[in-house]
Amino acid sequence: MRKIIIASHGKLAEGFVSTVKFFAGEQNISFICAYVDNRSLEDKITSILNDIKEDDELIVFTDLLGGSVNRAFLSYLNREHTHIIAGANLAVILEIISKQEQYLTQKEVEDIVVEAQKQLVYMNCYEVLVSEDDE
Repeated sequence: MRKIIIASHGKLAEGFVSTVKFFAGEQNISFICAYVDNRSLEDKITSILNDIKEDDELIVFTDLLGGSVNRAFLSYLNREHTHIIAGANLAVILEIISKQEQYLTQKEVEDIVVEAQKQLVYMNCYEVLVSEDDE
């Protein structure tokens, strides 16, 4: 079974989960909001991972590449069927959720990340084609 964790500094992760539910309905997603209470980040991670079975696929989204939340998950990279994606955006999260395969390959995850990166656009330099039918 695929398990997804979204982790961030502050409450960004909780907002991501709320928005994912808006678009995709209830999902098997946990979130970690780091540094918003007295619980340590490590304790929050351990608490969630205790419910994950060895053969579960684990996909972790973090907010900042190299940030403390991202670094806290790096020790799990050696866990089989584990993918960690830093700098998460809504496009990559929704795309991963839409995949129903048993396990995603590294190549599949890489391709999804590349496509999601295209969603980051500086609109001042982007030509938008709007038809009269758009509202």
